[in-house]
Amino acid sequence: MIPFIPAIILAKLFYDLAAKFGKNAWFYAILAAFLFVVSEFLFGFVYILVIWNYQLSENPLALSILAITFGVLVDYLLYKYLKKKWENK
Repeated sequence: MIPFIPAIILAKLFYDLAAKFGKNAWFYAILAAFLFVVSEFLFGFVYILVIWNYQLSENPLALSILAITFGVLVDYLLYKYLKKKWENK
């Protein structure tokens, strides 16, 4: 449940950004939430592969914190890219 809170916040930020520049706000809000969840999943998948490959002990709390951080970072990079691209037009 906790990882969906940043997804909602990020969707709102993308919604506001797209509305400010006259783009399809709902598309970018859904894109941000979807990208956040997918990037979390991919990070978790790679993390588990590394754990299994090196036979390390699994720490679910670390996985959650790192996955959320990675998801926010991916969305932040997309946000900065879109903002810079739209401001230059």
